[in-house]
Amino acid sequence: MGRAKTFLAYYNKIEKTLESLYTGPEEHMSFYELIQTLRRTNRQVAYFADELHEYRTLRNAIVHDTVGDMVIAEPCETVVVRIRKIHELLTKPALVMDLCKGQEVVSLTFTDSLQQVLSLIRDTGYSQFPVIDCKRVIGILTSHTAASYLADRMQGNELIIDKATVSDLFRVSDDKEDFMVIARTSTVYDVSVLIRKHPKVSMFIVTESGKPTQHLLGVLTAADFHRVYGMRN
Repeated sequence: MGRAKTFLAYYNKIEKTLESLYTGPEEHMSFYELIQTLRRTNRQVAYFADELHEYRTLRNAIVHDTVGDMVIAEPCETVVVRIRKIHELLTKPALVMDLCKGQEVVSLTFTDSLQQVLSLIRDTGYSQFPVIDCKRVIGILTSHTAASYLADRMQGNELIIDKATVSDLFRVSDDKEDFMVIARTSTVYDVSVLIRKHPKVSMFIVTESGKPTQHLLGVLTAADFHRVYGMRN
């Protein structure tokens, strides 16, 4: 099958997917109308809307601009791969838990010592940790807070590490509330919307239904998300 035929096949599959997602009163809507309508309420469609409009233009060129049996507009291999990927992501959106598979969730409590925090930063390479108090997520502690706390306790060229705990660090933290608890059923598109709406959030903490009192299932930093999904995947 040539690239044009493959492209059209996936274009048609995407159109059927959009039609299945639409539940309004109109019996028939064009590809353009489906995108414009669904992008208002469907985060997956909204994420790919601009690309789909570009592919709609390419589809029209392939279908209508021909000389005999020859197709004038032949999509490149990159476009064919991309439209196949969009179809996959529209029909099977990735869940946030997919990004947390195999991950060990490391959390802190108020009674953990500063030494324990420093050891965790060294041993795990993590820079942010959920803080649990009375079985509830109450915030995050970052390596920035730990570094600032230590810097304030420099005496000349000597570093005085006292008996500080996470509770002490938490009191002086200016980024402890830069987190959000989300449900395990959240998709990567849900996270993308949350990041746009709440740019200060640096960590997403995953629980069963998004309640801070539930068991931690995974954590995802905004930086990690941008690295994986910052470019349209």
